[in-house]
Amino acid sequence: MEPLLAEATERTRHALGVARKAPDLDRLARDVARRAGVTEAELRSGRRRRAVSHARKRCCQMAMAEAGVPGAAVARFLGVTTSAVNRSVVGAVGQA
Repeated sequence: MEPLLAEATERTRHALGVARKAPDLDRLARDVARRAGVTEAELRSGRRRRAVSHARKRCCQMAMAEAGVPGAAVARFLGVTTSAVNRSVVGAVGQA
């Protein structure tokens, strides 16, 4: 009985995403900003300069599509709307 319970608990944790460690948005933003040649402050400012917009888009894609962070959390972190974050990810998926 106990092995069955342990397996059910593990399946539930996996299904709910509990087993997955939450990504560090600060570290993700720092890496994306560094690679794009922009500052973290610019990335989180809502500025619309091309390099900043592309870096923010990549940050959204990595956070949501690859790490599973909810769009609302990414939007709050980056200082943009949830709609902008979702468009970034949907647009990337549609192009793939």
